[in-house]
Amino acid sequence: MDFILVDSDVLIEVLRQSPVATAELLRAKTAAPLAVSVITRMEIVVGSNNRESLQRTEKLLQTVRVLPLNEEISATADAPVTQFHLSHGMRLADALIAATALAHDVPLLSRNQRDFRFIPGLKLLPYPPAAPAVAPST
Repeated sequence: MDFILVDSDVLIEVLRQSPVATAELLRAKTAAPLAVSVITRMEIVVGSNNRESLQRTEKLLQTVRVLPLNEEISATADAPVTQFHLSHGMRLADALIAATALAHDVPLLSRNQRDFRFIPGLKLLPYPPAAPAVAPST
């Protein structure tokens, strides 16, 4: 495998210091180099709400390869949007991220499995479910 494409949601959780997301990102990094779509880069930059947050984001992005959009990715994204917009709520950003993984023939690491599991040919890496909230003992 050339690299693993990482979805925005994983990086957002890493920036929020989620132990699960951090462990998954480190596990993936031991398997292959990491990359993100430029769409992911833009999504997490836009999510930065101050200079300190933006600096943390940029530092994290320096550890991954950022893949630009190209004609093949644009063409590949069109089919899932057309096919799955009404039935599965396929969003443009998710379609472009999935298309990036498909065009490069690499697996995608995403926390939101439901956003991608219906896309034919997409190699979606497993992601552990969130731990259930523990009710306080009485």
